[in-house]
Amino acid sequence: MQNNLYKIRFETEGFKEFTLNALWRTGVCVSRIKCRGNALRFSVYDSDSARVKAALERAGIKYSVVGAQGFIPKAREFFTRYFLIAGIAVSLAATALYSSFTGEITVSGAERTDPRKIAEIVEESLPSPFVFGMKDFSAIERKIMSVDGVAYASVVKQGRHIVVEIVEELPLVDITDTQTPLPLAANEDGEIVRIVVLRGTAAVKTGDKIKAGQVLIEPFVKDAEGNARAVRAMGIVEAKVRRTETWEYASEEEFNANAAEEVLRRKQAFETMLTEDEKFIGYSFDVKKLDKSVQISIYYDIITRVA
Repeated sequence: MQNNLYKIRFETEGFKEFTLNALWRTGVCVSRIKCRGNALRFSVYDSDSARVKAALERAGIKYSVVGAQGFIPKAREFFTRYFLIAGIAVSLAATALYSSFTGEITVSGAERTDPRKIAEIVEESLPSPFVFGMKDFSAIERKIMSVDGVAYASVVKQGRHIVVEIVEELPLVDITDTQTPLPLAANEDGEIVRIVVLRGTAAVKTGDKIKAGQVLIEPFVKDAEGNARAVRAMGIVEAKVRRTETWEYASEEEFNANAAEEVLRRKQAFETMLTEDEKFIGYSFDVKKLDKSVQISIYYDIITRVA
């Protein structure tokens, strides 16, 4: 028997006709439908919410649960009100203890260097398993950079993890020209999320919007007197970029029949083509009605590295 004790309120983004078509296919009873631009709000019984979520995810539709109505949510709200303060206190205490404990050491960038050796240096250098508010890891970074083959090391604490990133020295056989001054430039439009300068002078900072071909690290350094010396720019720059894929359907009927599966298929294909220097972080899409066809575009957001 259907659970009618309470309903779940959803809100979706994107092409509302596309969303309504996906809901219609589920056979679920949808009520209290409200439109605001392309945003769509509706309610379904709790027993149907799992089917609705699965249908929306399968169609690539962004959604959020904005509330619940009925006897059970009201009862939860009543009991939560009286236990909220105690729950917050316990949560804060547990979070402080959990975040102060170093449970794992992660090493990245070690291709020719033994990552276990790097992890051992970090483990031996920590004062205890409980690092509490420790923020300065410069002494540990210097020890790591003393290891043969390591040119640069960064050590940071993320929650209960210690994350170590190293940059290895280039093999001599790969170095053909280190004297000619050259800048490090962007390959595509985006936004800087991280920059580490190993040689040269930074021309951008975190948060800056960049264009393809823009110089990220200038090919010079200045001494204490302000005199510039030309160098080959070197560093690690990570940027958030957006890539777009667009196609058309000859009619709305063809769009309604194929768009949901096609969006998912193209997203999966895009992820498989990413290189080790690219990380997928999300996607969105929009739909545009043309004279006799329907155009759909997917926007893929990734973090890419320029090194």
